[in-house]
This record gives sequence, C-alpha cells and structure tokens, in this order.
Amino acid sequence: MIREIKCSDISVINFFLKELGSKEITASDLKNKLHQYYVYQLDGLVVGFIGYSIYYDRAEIDYLYVLNNYRFNNIGSRLLDYIINLVKGKCYNISLEVSTDNIVAINLYKKKGFECVKIITNYYKEKNGFLMVKELD
Repeated sequence: MIREIKCSDISVINFFLKELGSKEITASDLKNKLHQYYVYQLDGLVVGFIGYSIYYDRAEIDYLYVLNNYRFNNIGSRLLDYIINLVKGKCYNISLEVSTDNIVAINLYKKKGFECVKIITNYYKEKNGFLMVKELD
C-alpha cells in the first residue's frame, strides 16, 4: 500500500534518510507542498519511501529507497509509477540524479523511460552521477 506520509511517519523516514546520509525532514517540511513524501507499507511495516519536489512545471525525484530485505519485489517500481502518474498533466518532465555505479537503480529508471542526459562530476562526493529525465505526455 502506498500512502502520503504523516507527521507520525517522520521518525521512520528520518531513519531511511540517515541511512542515505541525507538531511532529516521536519513537520514543517511535510506542510511544504513543493515537497511530497510517500511510503510503501507491507503488513503495517514501512519498507520503502519516495520523495519528490515540483519546481514550476517539472518534477524531481529527491529520494527513492527500499529496505534491503524487500528489494527486487517491484516496490521501487510501484513507488516510481505512483509518482509519475501523480505528476502527469501537471509537469512536462520528471528528473532525478543517480550514482553512475548504481546499476540496479539505473536499470529501473531506464525501464521506466528515463534517459541519461548528463554526467555530473563528483555529484556524490568523489563519485559521478547521472542526471536522468523522463518526458511526460
């Protein structure tokens, strides 16, 4: 089940963000409609989440994370599809950045129609990243 996160989910999401080395979110972040966060639950357990932002007429995936034990079960794919469908008609494209060595994620994004449009040097400290974009209908 996919649902928008509520204030009660902040500690769960911040656990994921800490694992990713990212800044934690606050209750005020949840009130900011530029940034949206959704979780994927199985039997009441949050096993993944996605965060995205809308800037004018384009969307950007900020986070997509699935717990290791639940990967390769189409959870990331379902979360991505959910957001793509949510922003269709509102945005002309959706973009994201991904480490050039994250082959599993790159393959998922390509499968969903994202294309590598730019290499970003040292985007992840000493690792390069790809800027990937999907044009929306």
